[in-house]
Amino acid sequence: HESPEGAMDMLTERSNRLAEETFKDWWAFAWSLVSKYRGMMIVHNDSAIGTEWQRYPAWWLESLDVGYTTWTKKGPYHGVPDMPKAIELSAVVDPSGLGSTATNA
Repeated sequence: HESPEGAMDMLTERSNRLAEETFKDWWAFAWSLVSKYRGMMIVHNDSAIGTEWQRYPAWWLESLDVGYTTWTKKGPYHGVPDMPKAIELSAVVDPSGLGSTATNA
């Protein structure tokens, strides 16, 4: 039987090795996704016909949360929710800070 210190050293070495291998595997996976889905293309292989265009659904492109339709020359405008104005204004937080809500009429 090994000593408690020897067992701890062995467990530490093995867990560190597992963590390092897992870390490397996740980075390899991340870069494989970047190389496959880049530049609005999906790359299946290195052949002349091994790519296809990646198309985003119209509902996503037109979403105010995504913001493509609200871009200006200065860039995107963030922070506009896809929530209708009626719902947005229906609940107002009490300015007294007591946490109560009131409904706008």
